[in-house]
This record gives sequence, structure tokens and C-alpha cells, in this order.
Amino acid sequence: MTKNASSLYAFASLPARLPSDGAVYELESAEPLPATAALSWGLGCYSFDACKGTGSQPKADDPPKFASLVVPAAADDHA
Repeated sequence: MTKNASSLYAFASLPARLPSDGAVYELESAEPLPATAALSWGLGCYSFDACKGTGSQPKADDPPKFASLVVPAAADDHA
């Protein structure tokens, strides 16, 4: 995470760094979260596996690749 929470990629590193063992995370801050917080998390979850030509599809029982986020309520205010 960057010091500037309003940066588009401020939260993008978290989904890959936090444990993805079924826990669901929620962003909390003393300051109001920027409207781009959920988008930043989502950008961090994107992977280019389909473009890499690996050809393998994830199986239903594979563990999640990234940590999950509860979308902040403020995200709906800016939609």
C-alpha cells in the first residue's frame, strides 16, 4: 500500500500479499476511503494468465488465488 490512499494503485498489492485462505477483508481507515479503493483492489486481482498461453483452467476445488474484499459502502456512492 502506498502512503497516498487516493492513488489508483494504493491497494493493488494487497490481494496477492494477504492470505487467501477463505478470509474476507474489509478496508478501514480513520480518513474516508477514496472512491477508487475497491477498483484498486480489483486491479490487484487481475492476472494475465489467459494471455500467457498456459492453457490450464483453474479447477473448482483450487484455493483462491487472491484475497477477497468486502466492497466498501462508499463505493456505491460514486457509481
